[in-house]
Amino acid sequence: MAQTEASPGRIASAWLLVAAAVCWLVLAFGCGDAVNFLLVSHLGDFFPSLTLLNVIIAGFYAGTFVLNGVLLAAAVIHGRIVGSGNINAGLGNKPVSRLPLVACLAAVIVAYVVIRHVLPSTSLLHAPTPRISTNLFLASLLILARYVIVPIAEESLFRGWLWTGLQRHWGTLPTALLTSTFFLAIHVRPRLIVVLVPVAIILALARHFGQSVRASLALHMIYNLALEGLFWSP
Repeated sequence: MAQTEASPGRIASAWLLVAAAVCWLVLAFGCGDAVNFLLVSHLGDFFPSLTLLNVIIAGFYAGTFVLNGVLLAAAVIHGRIVGSGNINAGLGNKPVSRLPLVACLAAVIVAYVVIRHVLPSTSLLHAPTPRISTNLFLASLLILARYVIVPIAEESLFRGWLWTGLQRHWGTLPTALLTSTFFLAIHVRPRLIVVLVPVAIILALARHFGQSVRASLALHMIYNLALEGLFWSP
């Protein structure tokens, strides 16, 4: 008899995907934290001219790149597995459907950032306007990390291969809920989790209606760009 959507075999396969994602996340954060700790502890010994602030910044960015590098490796490996050798299929990397709707969601996510920005500073959702460093090297690292590496790694993992794999066993709603929960869980600060709930919902909607990881990736990049204040920083 053919298996149904709720068959034990399909349920087990879905939870194996979830377990794999958890393992990769633990590995990624472990490697990132280890690199960060080692650099902050010892970089100043090799480069005495570096200030403590620059050592901390270098450690943070190095840890960020390593962490997201591991997530990208996971996406490549599992994208190939889920796609039966076709990474693009496994990641859901294809042309975006319903472009007008996805564009509307992009406008909504920018509006959310603007609303957070104009709220009183005492509000839980208030988003201050950070400034880009005047140091060209540090500014370049910030742009590369937050606007390119982080969105690509997170979307490839959560709304890429994990979303694609889970949808073969579950419906859209449980898939969106679980991948969004993962997305929120890695932003471990309670306040940050609260303000990211609307973002997670919008990204999930973009992934669902756009039928492509490119949709959620584009909106993720737009959100990060808007949040950093590049739309209104002097």
